[in-house]
Amino acid sequence: MQPQPNADLTPFERELVTADSSISLSTCVVLLWISACDGVISDSEVQQLSGFLPESEATFLRLMASIEAHDTDVLQLAMEHLRTALKPEHRALFLEFCILQVLADQTVHPNEAYILRLISDAMWIDEVEFRSFFEHISGVAWEAPSDMSRASFYRKQDTEDEQEQRERQHSHHARREVMSLEEACKILGVSRDADAKEIRHSYRRLAQLNHPDRFEQLGPAAVAAATEKFQQIEQAYRCLKVRHA
Repeated sequence: MQPQPNADLTPFERELVTADSSISLSTCVVLLWISACDGVISDSEVQQLSGFLPESEATFLRLMASIEAHDTDVLQLAMEHLRTALKPEHRALFLEFCILQVLADQTVHPNEAYILRLISDAMWIDEVEFRSFFEHISGVAWEAPSDMSRASFYRKQDTEDEQEQRERQHSHHARREVMSLEEACKILGVSRDADAKEIRHSYRRLAQLNHPDRFEQLGPAAVAAATEKFQQIEQAYRCLKVRHA
């Protein structure tokens, strides 16, 4: 009997071998882990992910099943593949893209923080450089997550998760076709009483960071995701400009 091709490979290894773009598939795995690790994939995260999702529903369901089963071997393999497939400068760009994905819902969950550090290590980016990337992109200093070995961490996290879930439900029920002032402020990372100068500064910084041209080397899916985010930033800026006109 002839041996079956790829018989010794794991299911995800077979997915990588047969994928049209193994880089896009690996990127999808990492971004799905980032988005799902806080327990809820928000609408803004889905928009960021849309260009990377596999066309095959069966493949997508297998990836989600591996995440729900906490199969870290799949995540590790995806990150190792990206490290070997991407040039050093593109690894840094990929880390930036992951940070932007984490910030898509304007919060950094402790699980997301840990995964960001895993990605940074996998891309051979040291802690000093990682902190610099994060501060440059987010506009705030990196804050290491709390000690997960302490019971107080989980009590605090349960409270924060419940509050975040209520806010998401409220945001979903209040959704409108026209962007609200609250949504615009959240996207640009400014307060409701921010002046025109502060709004313009935040807009220019975010527009530069999320400009689709920056992510061409990561492929069309990354460009599409960046374009979606860039359009949200433009819409938020127009909304706040009208308010200050």
